[in-house]
Parts: sequence; structure tokens; C-alpha cells
Amino acid sequence: MSLIDTWAATGAGAFSLSENGLYTLEAWRLFLSRLSDNGVFTVSRWFNPVDLGETGRMLSLAVAALYDTGAAVPAQHIAMVSSRRVATLLVSRQPLTPDEIALIRRPRRTSSTER
Repeated sequence: MSLIDTWAATGAGAFSLSENGLYTLEAWRLFLSRLSDNGVFTVSRWFNPVDLGETGRMLSLAVAALYDTGAAVPAQHIAMVSSRRVATLLVSRQPLTPDEIALIRRPRRTSSTER
């Protein structure tokens, strides 16, 4: 679920008082229930290190949904990565393995055009 909604309607005032159903606890419970045991749900949102509202909401929804599915330690099921202005949350029904965590933490190689 990566950057699938925009602020265009909000900026114009349309639907400014309506809740986006994608960012409700009920929706996140549904998303996690649809994952296979080895599945990973990813959500990317705009990231602002000065204002963590978007990122904080994503993270809190993930934690609450994981608690509701019986995860004893939700932090073991979550990873967050960011690149410039986008943060991506990875949520797994199973705790992330040490190999998966090492892969996530591995430094990214930069291409010659990024240097």
C-alpha cells in the first residue's frame, strides 16, 4: 500500500472531514488477516523528520493490529526504512528473522548517478 492516496482532495477541501478507511484499525486488522504466514505487508507514506505524524500513525496502527492478532511483542514483527522523503513500514505476521533484519540493515549500494 505505497503512496496510494493523495492530499489533493484535502487541499481542495473536498472530503476534508471524512476518514480515510485505509488508516483505521479495522482496515489494518483485515490487511494482516489476509497475509500468509510468511507474508509481509508494506506501507509507504511521505516522511518528514520534523513532523512524524504520518509515520507515527502508520506505526501505531501496525502495533495495535499486531496486538489484536496475538503478537506478544509487536516490535519483532515490524521494520521501518526511509529514503529521503518516503518511509516504508514492513509488517509481518511472524517475527522477523535475524537474516531478514540483517538484510534490512545492510547498507544500500549507490549507483554512479547518485554519487
